[in-house]
Amino acid sequence: MHEPSGNGRAGSPLPAASANDSAHGVTRPTHISPSRDAWQRFKRNRPAVVSAWFLALLLLAVAAWPFILKISGANFAQLHDPDQLSDAQ
Repeated sequence: MHEPSGNGRAGSPLPAASANDSAHGVTRPTHISPSRDAWQRFKRNRPAVVSAWFLALLLLAVAAWPFILKISGANFAQLHDPDQLSDAQ
């Protein structure tokens, strides 16, 4: 019969560690979980990491906006009232 290559697991991305590898100080994990593999691929994708940081900062700004308005005082809300028409209109 046909013997599977690698470490004997179907669909495994890593080949089986051989005696030659251990003699040269190379250690290979026998299994990487799908979530760890996805996280490693995500960290290597620089545009995805930058986008994730941008989204996190945007979410933080949106969540903090009501508190910033409270700290700045009621004057800001009076000056920028969307229900009130300005003289320029």
